[in-house]
Amino acid sequence: MNRSVLLTVLGLIFLAIAAGLYLGRQTAALSETEVIARVVAQYARDTGGATTECAAIPGRDAGVWIVVICGEKRVAIGADGQMIAPSPAPAT
Repeated sequence: MNRSVLLTVLGLIFLAIAAGLYLGRQTAALSETEVIARVVAQYARDTGGATTECAAIPGRDAGVWIVVICGEKRVAIGADGQMIAPSPAPAT
């Protein structure tokens, strides 16, 4: 194999490993408290509602880590801390 091709492939492998370690470390350091606080703060900022209107429960669906419920709004959060999909609370 040509030396320049080998060095390019090794460089790309190294970059992929470095990116994987960096992103994995960020996800591993994420706490439930941080995620919930971020969603609650956004709710209070967007609606003017009180932060005490919010609660969080463990996710039951595949890929859902936490569900934060604020008033009529439900926000599903994945294991990476990103919002999956907002949906209205079911009528009771």
